[in-house]
Amino acid sequence: MKKELSLREIQLEENEILKSTINFLNKHKLNYYLIGGTLLGAIRHKGFIPWDDDIDIGLLRKDYDRLMEIAKTEKVSNNLKIVSFELNNLNYPYAKVINEDLLVNNNNNEDKNLWIDIFPIDFLPNNQLEIDKIIKKNMFYKKLLSSKIFKISSFFSRNGFTKKNFIKILVKIVTIFHNSNYYARKIHDNSVINNSDSKKIGVIVWGYGSKEVLSIDDINPTQVVFEGNKYFGFSNYDTYLKNLYGDYMKIPAKKDRYNHIMKVIRK
Repeated sequence: MKKELSLREIQLEENEILKSTINFLNKHKLNYYLIGGTLLGAIRHKGFIPWDDDIDIGLLRKDYDRLMEIAKTEKVSNNLKIVSFELNNLNYPYAKVINEDLLVNNNNNEDKNLWIDIFPIDFLPNNQLEIDKIIKKNMFYKKLLSSKIFKISSFFSRNGFTKKNFIKILVKIVTIFHNSNYYARKIHDNSVINNSDSKKIGVIVWGYGSKEVLSIDDINPTQVVFEGNKYFGFSNYDTYLKNLYGDYMKIPAKKDRYNHIMKVIRK
């Protein structure tokens, strides 16, 4: 009988994916940052947020694009593979490193294997109004893409039937006119701009939108500790984490602790 992994076992498996991925990035001289809840976990817990089951890495777009080229011919390891919109094997506007030996029963139609996320960090216009326009458009397409790929049953997994969930169903109906790749392409094309004079960057293809916009001076790499290993995060992690979480050192109430709803089984 195949054994379902516990939350801690999922975390440990993801940590192994992280270590192998960082070794792969270092091998190819690609710079990276721990971002989102992973950076929060590193700062507040020196590892995973106890209830979390996710790891996020960010690469500046030029390094991200280089990684996508490398991934066309090279795997991270025997059982670790990069999948992405650019490689035509994932319908998100970002990449994942998946463990092909660990199967996921998830609430969407994209994630079949245990993964960690790799996000492009894009240069943005210096004008805030222009940034807001880009992010607003991306958030619109993100809602459509999420409705497209998530199963209807997932809309009721936490809060039951609500007006908000009913609206999600209506949006899902609208998305029948396009495939998932269409919405991922829209987000990608809207995010990649040529602005060599830009002083602002952000993870804008997904995530928290304008809350993830930083000055280029905020992202000098600084070492942080995650699960006993040293990695790089943003030098101005304080501003970044405050933007995302407010008082980020405060432990949230149980009702505000979220993770993915999934079962993970080894092949």
